[in-house]
Amino acid sequence: MRKSVIKISALGLVLSFASVYGQETTDSLAVKNAVKAAKTEKGVKTVTASSKEDNNRNVMLNAANNTSPRDVNIGLPSTVGGITILENDLPAVYFFWPELPNKTWRQSVGLEKTGLLKMDQLANTMGDLGFTVNSYSQTGTKDFKLKGKFTTSTFGWLQGDVNVSGPISKNGWTYTAGAFLNYDPSTFKLGFARNVDETKIFRFGLTKYFNDNKGKITVAYKYSDSYNVGNYAVFQYGENGKVTELDNFKIGRDSYVLRDGEVKMKDILSGDTYWAGLSGNDSRNTSHNIDIVGNYLLNNGWDFKFSTRAHFAIAKSTNVIPLSIFNAEAGDGYTLASNGQAYTGNVGTQLALHTPSTPITNIAGRFSLSKQVGNHNVTFGVLEQFYKVNDFKSNRSFYFQTVEPQPQRLIGPGTDSDGYYNYNAGGEFHSGTENKISVYGTDEWKVSDNFNLSYGLHLRNHTVDGEFL
Repeated sequence: MRKSVIKISALGLVLSFASVYGQETTDSLAVKNAVKAAKTEKGVKTVTASSKEDNNRNVMLNAANNTSPRDVNIGLPSTVGGITILENDLPAVYFFWPELPNKTWRQSVGLEKTGLLKMDQLANTMGDLGFTVNSYSQTGTKDFKLKGKFTTSTFGWLQGDVNVSGPISKNGWTYTAGAFLNYDPSTFKLGFARNVDETKIFRFGLTKYFNDNKGKITVAYKYSDSYNVGNYAVFQYGENGKVTELDNFKIGRDSYVLRDGEVKMKDILSGDTYWAGLSGNDSRNTSHNIDIVGNYLLNNGWDFKFSTRAHFAIAKSTNVIPLSIFNAEAGDGYTLASNGQAYTGNVGTQLALHTPSTPITNIAGRFSLSKQVGNHNVTFGVLEQFYKVNDFKSNRSFYFQTVEPQPQRLIGPGTDSDGYYNYNAGGEFHSGTENKISVYGTDEWKVSDNFNLSYGLHLRNHTVDGEFL
């Protein structure tokens, strides 16, 4: 066991330029004329909109599933596995493993708006690299609102999504409540469970609107419970990139996951062996989220915006990853684990990973001041993120399986009596804390109608303290 204390100071400076040229349409001329009229009208304040892409834009889902946004690899290191998901200006999860973002965040009517942030905005405000989904929880509303959606498919997918909000009293108190329930069997049939994805998210919040439209404050609670089972396709790769299906395996329709859904593991610390399931309690994430968010317009015109979060999760996951396929001949010594029958044919080598119950704590807060000063949209902010993970373990084992839909486990040369070998080769353990505190400033300068300049400075102190193997 080794102990490490690492202190990192980061300095980031990001510049981006945007030149806009285009033919004026009737709509754009109407907008321009309206802006000119507003500028000349006495007593009317004008505000130049920021170019941040935080509008309610469509967010493309991952091609492999419908549970999370598409991952985009830009070839640079990222702390969130490819794409950052923000909710209320803070990461949905501090780190993507073992608590994947889609275990606590889903595209839902429980979100007031969802959009995309530019790469420079993420770099300036978060000190991170990559693409960003930016979302905001539905807050209480002064008028009664009911939003709902029901989704189904011929494969048996059932998804219910509903949110209700409205006033409580005449002095500015409002409420919001919602539920997201997803039971998705996908397009392939598992041998051990109906659903490939089973996720439940419940939300409740209270919002107080300040007098004179100065802003609002919301206290929001979110509970999530989720598990997800991945799948792989088996195919034959030929010359010139040609891919053909195997005679006994239909891509997208058959499961290449063990039919009993159980893998044998060994605890990396104690050495005890145990069985872990790919669905249900052994692979289920639960989390509790408490957010306090809002804004207040100061008398000097600066908008004070704040977002704080206390996030407590229990992360568990079981995963299997195919490594290779080879052919076993008679006499090679492979037998079916279920009945001891000799086996010949294609054999798949598999890696199994299991993370037992892992407590995770994330305390975060963002506080910023922004104001339109002439042609400049200026923001100054402070970002604090504290993360604690207790005894994270990634126990690992290897096994053989048949190459067919809902494959069977095999016992072969070098395996134990259940067909497993190489326990905890490449296994992981760590426990400890991280703390990031950042100060940043950004400016979006509209130099002319056809030229925008965006730049910022991000200073961060990052401390890591913990134990690892």
